[in-house]
Amino acid sequence: MFRALLFGTLLLTGCVSAPKNIPPLDLTTPGWTTKQGQVVWQRKRNATEISGDLLVALNKNGSAFVRFSKDPFTIVSAQTSQDHWNIDFGDKYYFHGGTRRPTRVVWLYLPEILLSTNSPPKDWSRTDHGAANVTLVNGKTSERLEIFLP
Repeated sequence: MFRALLFGTLLLTGCVSAPKNIPPLDLTTPGWTTKQGQVVWQRKRNATEISGDLLVALNKNGSAFVRFSKDPFTIVSAQTSQDHWNIDFGDKYYFHGGTRRPTRVVWLYLPEILLSTNSPPKDWSRTDHGAANVTLVNGKTSERLEIFLP
């Protein structure tokens, strides 16, 4: 319970400090690297796994985009720029903030982890299972993402 309250407080603090929206992205413009694949997400230990399609995109200017969806629904949509971030969890939750992204929310870091040489944020570990399969695990919460990017 305390962790949930702390997490909510951290995200809500971010909501106060930044504008609500980052300008829309056009992933077809020069500078973007994109990959599509599959992901299995387990929110916490013993939670039901959710699988679906994953799109990650990273721009040379540092902007990034992630979409995790299971037709016809978007489960997670995240976008970052050099000075803002936002994330939607379906139609239920929307969070945003300034330059400091919460390390607890790995979705905000996925493009950098998967498309460049960046390591996962604090408390997260990465295990590579060949060239196309990566597992990310949060050691504190047991949240897990198994990612397949051909």
